[in-house]
Amino acid sequence: MRMETVQLVRKAVIEGRSAYVLVNNRTEGNAPLTVQALSEMPRSRYLWTTDSPQIMQI
Repeated sequence: MRMETVQLVRKAVIEGRSAYVLVNNRTEGNAPLTVQALSEMPRSRYLWTTDSPQIMQI
């Protein structure tokens, strides 16, 4: 679920659209930790290129 969410947000950003993620306790049982993990995923696994709106996996 986390990776799919990050991918959808990333796609929206590349396309110049806004993205909103609603999180509750149903999926993983702890919404604050889910939000923290989602916010850290793009920084730890992906790098935005500076010359184009593409993302490289590192």
